[in-house]
Amino acid sequence: MYFQLRKLILWPRHDGEPRIVEFHPGVVNVISGASKTGKSAVIPIIDYCLASDKCAIPVGVIRENCSWFGVLIDTVEGQKLLARREPGDKQSTSDMVMIEGAEVEIPAHIEDKGTTTQVVKAMLNRLAGLTNLDFEPEADSNFKSRPSFRDLMAFTFQPQNIVANPDVMFFKADTTEHREKLKTIFPYILQAVTADILQARYELDRLSRNLRRRENDLKAMVTAANAWRMEAQSWLRQAIEFGLLSADQIIPTDWPEIVDLLRRVVEANGDAAHPTLAGVDTALDRLQALRAEETVVATELTRHRQRLSELRRLLESSDIYGSSLRIQRDRLALSDWLQKLSTDAEASEPVALISNGGKQKIDQLTDALASIEVRLRPIRVCPTRWTAKCFVSARRQKRSSSGSTRSAERSACSSGIRRQPSRPSTGLTVWSASLAVWNRRSSYTTAPTSPPTCGRKLTRSRHRSPSYSARFLRPKSHESSAMQSTVSRRRPDA
Repeated sequence: MYFQLRKLILWPRHDGEPRIVEFHPGVVNVISGASKTGKSAVIPIIDYCLASDKCAIPVGVIRENCSWFGVLIDTVEGQKLLARREPGDKQSTSDMVMIEGAEVEIPAHIEDKGTTTQVVKAMLNRLAGLTNLDFEPEADSNFKSRPSFRDLMAFTFQPQNIVANPDVMFFKADTTEHREKLKTIFPYILQAVTADILQARYELDRLSRNLRRRENDLKAMVTAANAWRMEAQSWLRQAIEFGLLSADQIIPTDWPEIVDLLRRVVEANGDAAHPTLAGVDTALDRLQALRAEETVVATELTRHRQRLSELRRLLESSDIYGSSLRIQRDRLALSDWLQKLSTDAEASEPVALISNGGKQKIDQLTDALASIEVRLRPIRVCPTRWTAKCFVSARRQKRSSSGSTRSAERSACSSGIRRQPSRPSTGLTVWSASLAVWNRRSSYTTAPTSPPTCGRKLTRSRHRSPSYSARFLRPKSHESSAMQSTVSRRRPDA
């Protein structure tokens, strides 16, 4: 593409000659001058005259004294003058003037517009030789639309903000819109993706749509053929029942054989035909076989529904079990803070004055917290949709950690931490501890734990002091009846 900038023209608002800045083609042009003389406005003026969406020309002397901005460019088709009106208070305007010719003379004044930015963009796209195809067929995003001459400005301009920014390399790449479009057109600019490849993509997309349409037509035809075959087979069974065919006639499955057999039925003498006992027996056998098949399918469906219901109850009870363990962990998390405070705190801290027996109790609380963390591991790793294998794995991990949990419970009981009794069949463990630093009016309840087969329902009792009770219900099964147990937390003794 041959595209050389020859002149930059500024038309004043009042009577006067236009200001022209000439450029020499084929060489590097350096513009120098004092500060605030308009050097930084050169790139925004050129970008605005090349049909940009917004006017980035700095507001000040230039925009206040100019009515039109223009550039004269050399192309393979000759010279082209592109002029655009100053937008005033607007962000931009589509009013433009385009003059073409072998040698274009700069007019002294521009009275009115002669074209729009859309026409200029189409002309620039044609000069650049860009394809009219989108990068992706039927693309919903503008980032995958066809390349434009405006997209090439990322490789053309390097203003001061781009040079001074170490995180941005290309013009206007600091915005999401231009950055995503630059990612799309970059392979096209490097010729890694050519117009032939884009055309092949469109052809592949067209053939794929045709293939999907033919496949859908084939599926519809196969469905219709199967329906016709089943209907024809039912006609043959009726013919056997009415005596038009022999009772030992085998119903074929191939369509040509079915048609031949139906033709025999049509050609047979209908007046001589009469129902036979063998034909009725054949129909009854067919009916009995269908009923037996229906029974098997209904039984299988019931079994799967029951299995699905059990898995859903298992999932719900597992969530409740994990929630109760998390509540217990959160309430025992105070032990870590107390242990750290009693170890590292200064002598002036009240917690640091805890006797050795109190520190031992805190250590036991910390061990209980660690055992709860162990029991929470299988719940964390299990997927959202529980399976029998996941449940068995969780149960095994729970059994492996039960030994350490029981030892922690025994040591806690020997140190003064009381374990409230509960029904042995439920396997529930409730811990309570009395510490001097706790408020005697507060009620600290540790949520009980249970296997993942139990459900939980919390109820608030209407006593003067806060009290909660946790009720665990084991799902009913054909092997064991429902099991219920209620454990209540009471405020610690003074």
